[in-house]
Amino acid sequence: MDFSSLQAGVTTLIAARGASPLPCIGVTPSRRIGFGGAIMWGSMPAITRYLWAHINWPLLGWTGLCLVLGLVFKKASDRVIRACERFWDNLAARPAQVVLLPAAASLLLGLLSLRTEGLPLPRAHDEFSYLLAADTFASGRVTNPTHPMWIFLETMHVIHKPSYVSIYPPAQGLVLAAGQRLLGHPWYGVLLSNIAMCAAVAWMLLGWLPRRWALVGGMLAACFSAFSYWSASYWGGAVAATGGALLAGYLPRLGRSPQVRHAMLAACGLAILANSRPYEGLVFSLACLAVAAFRMARRRGPSISALLRKVALPAACILVPAVAAMAFYFWRTTGSPTRMPYGEQLKQYDYRRQFVWQSERPVPSYRHAEIRRMFTVLRREREPIGQKLREKLGPSLTLFFAGGSLAGLLVFGLWVVRDRRFRPLLGILLASVTGYALQTAMRPHYVAPVTGILLALQVQYLRHLRTVRAFGRQVGQLAFWSLLLLTLSVPLQRAGQRFLEPPSPRDWATDRQRLQSQLSRTGGQHVVIVRYTSGHNPHNEWVYNRADIDGSPVVWAREMEDNAALLSYFRSRSIWLLEADRFPRWLRPYTPKGSIIDNSCGAVPLDRAGRPRPALVRNQAKPDQGGRAAGEGARPTGTQPAVVKTWAEQDASERTTSREQCDCS
Repeated sequence: MDFSSLQAGVTTLIAARGASPLPCIGVTPSRRIGFGGAIMWGSMPAITRYLWAHINWPLLGWTGLCLVLGLVFKKASDRVIRACERFWDNLAARPAQVVLLPAAASLLLGLLSLRTEGLPLPRAHDEFSYLLAADTFASGRVTNPTHPMWIFLETMHVIHKPSYVSIYPPAQGLVLAAGQRLLGHPWYGVLLSNIAMCAAVAWMLLGWLPRRWALVGGMLAACFSAFSYWSASYWGGAVAATGGALLAGYLPRLGRSPQVRHAMLAACGLAILANSRPYEGLVFSLACLAVAAFRMARRRGPSISALLRKVALPAACILVPAVAAMAFYFWRTTGSPTRMPYGEQLKQYDYRRQFVWQSERPVPSYRHAEIRRMFTVLRREREPIGQKLREKLGPSLTLFFAGGSLAGLLVFGLWVVRDRRFRPLLGILLASVTGYALQTAMRPHYVAPVTGILLALQVQYLRHLRTVRAFGRQVGQLAFWSLLLLTLSVPLQRAGQRFLEPPSPRDWATDRQRLQSQLSRTGGQHVVIVRYTSGHNPHNEWVYNRADIDGSPVVWAREMEDNAALLSYFRSRSIWLLEADRFPRWLRPYTPKGSIIDNSCGAVPLDRAGRPRPALVRNQAKPDQGGRAAGEGARPTGTQPAVVKTWAEQDASERTTSREQCDCS
């Protein structure tokens, strides 16, 4: 579809008629669309491509069917709409209900996803790193001492010098630690962060919209949190979205009558952003502060003394301890109160540029081929800003819009731009997107601070949709309720679909979890030395450990040329070898490279479903008919030699998840 030609044709039609691009629905702008509308209209081809690719067509089709049925059965549809509006008004009768209902919906949908999908397994490097931070905090420590055998334990997105710690800011790790400490598993921290995000978004929308519409936005946030990958992984996103919503929700309240509790909530939002997405949070915070200063300068607001007493002092009570805690954390982890662990990782491992204006540094020396391949062969491309906006940032932003409601942005996007009340939010969004585009990497959870703003724009579009009249009727009401109810039912549809689907095929992450669980059940202490081939996919990383390495029942380590020091240090443990690129994967007693020994001796293989096959476990060597012990040149009956597969064959055979695994966050 040629969207540029479509834009040119519609522009010509507007110029010829001097009216709205959609005169048939009776919506005519009362004034020019202004500079912001001109920018949006000029970028319409690119925006349309994004939205066209991300529209939930089945949902949109069901909405159209409900619209046709409503037009045919007029009286029945009018009764249903009136009943829905009365029910919704009762739900939004009080501000407390508007905040609590989305939080409760997020809790119920999260528990439903837990019932249908189970606890998610970590797969990406970022997830393992966040889980290390959670384990560290849950153990009552800020960081961990460098392990004597740290060279064998090196892995992606974890530093071992000057201390053993995750490279990421601590907010997500603290949330996961709360779930691990209070409820027994880090995923419950993800659930708590989703609940907080939905409540914060609803509170923010109460400052910008009427109560009924704020409730709409809060329920859409709950719907988004239920079926996005934010709730099915440990990457995070909801924590930064909570901070952004708290800060953006303070802007309309500041202009009315500043209150101490609102200033403290905004300060909490700033602290959360600084400790979850530092760069993205800085850009977002500066944009919010600029909008607040501009609005205060144009309007006759509170006096300076009132601002100091009700804004500056309460905010300082939150921000000063937060800054001190950050400096203490940096000092304990890196030895400097101004250097983050992420900066230490850049210094030791990652020579690639992080922003478009930077140049690459000299390539450091790597001790392991997998880490070298991760940072050199799979390094980020030097993409122009336009290509980044087209291929990464656009899909990241469209993730936040629920299903078929994307289609409405093609129609009502210009009218949302024209709303004077929402121009501050559009300015913050434009400034934030510009700052985000200067990075060399982009994922949807990177733009999490603007989640509340994107949902506010979506709700405002729905408000315009509701006012549409056609065929002598207010068809907008029927379209709005059909679209809203069907969108809110998407998580339930997905839960039912997942419940009826067969279990997903196993991959390397499920194999790793099963092997670790099997070793833990056998008792004792173990070391698994992982051997990779030259074609190993470095995204499938097996070597990750808990915060207390010596106290862990299972330790994962890399095989090096000389492993004598590792074997000597862990001589009291059972030493196993895992060849990660041989299928089926099993554990066998460790033998150095080049040793002549049967691969199946002492092996613990897995069947096609990923379950251990105890019939092939050789704990005790029994002589065969020829007098030889099993493993002395004899292979068990039915056991096939292991096959080494290439990177592409691994991905094809394991059917790894479609969620793209990023190498930084």
